[in-house]
Parts: sequence; structure tokens; C-alpha cells
Amino acid sequence: MTMLMPFETETLLLQNRLGRLVPVALRCFHHHRGVCVVLVATPDFPARQLTNSAEHLAYQLFQRLSEYCQQQDASCRLNAEDVEFIQFHPADEPEWLRWRLQWAGSSPIHLDSVPLTQASREGFLQPILAKGQSFSLASGKDSVADGSCAQVA
Repeated sequence: MTMLMPFETETLLLQNRLGRLVPVALRCFHHHRGVCVVLVATPDFPARQLTNSAEHLAYQLFQRLSEYCQQQDASCRLNAEDVEFIQFHPADEPEWLRWRLQWAGSSPIHLDSVPLTQASREGFLQPILAKGQSFSLASGKDSVADGSCAQVA
């Protein structure tokens, strides 16, 4: 039995590391320290491929997030350090990974993918999903967080 998604996703077409357009399921959240992007492994773009293209995806998403920020407030300047990337593998035993990226300006140059422990999910991720303001990179609109994602397995 597969786990239900703890939030709704949107799909963006991004380039993988080979330059091919791939559908990436994700959800973005504003939180008190910046922005969190949760990328979801799907049958169309499985976890291994998601991880293999992480730097390319992070770069493209950072560019889109910067554009979104500028559209919301012309004086907004998003820093790469203000963006958290989380990878989610829905399954019977779901897995949450935090992408720790080293950046050179707005380009990621190195990635470590670190599993989130239960304590990390409860202390870091759960508050973002429960209280963060979700928004759409596709439409550029905010949506009110409804609390439906307060429990993270």
C-alpha cells in the first residue's frame, strides 16, 4: 500500500542532467527562514533519476524562485542559502531526503543528499508543511496552507 501525499503537488517541466524535459512534481512553501521546495519522486521521474539530476533541477528551480520573488516584490533578492530542497519518496515506508547544496553564486556545485530522521522531520519539516504558505511556481499564486499536511510520516 502506497502512502498518500501529505500535500498537493504541481508539475513543472524541467531539464534533467541530460537536457531532456522531464515532469517534476513539487510543492513550494514560504517559511520564516526562506523557501522550501519539496520534490516528489513519481513513476514518471523516479527517485534515482531525481537524485541524479539534483544540481540541474536546483539551478532551474532557484532561477524560477528568483523570478517569482521579483514578481511579488521588485526589491526582493533571493539568496541560494535561503532555499531548502527536500526530496520525498512516497511508499509504504516513505523517505525524506534533504539536499545540502554548495553554491557558487546562483549555481550549485556540489550536493549531499541526507536522510531526514524522525526528529528532523518533526523539528524542521513538519512546521514548514503545517504552517508554511504554499505557492505555485507555475501560476505565481499563493495558496493558503490548510493544515492538511501537519503530519509527516
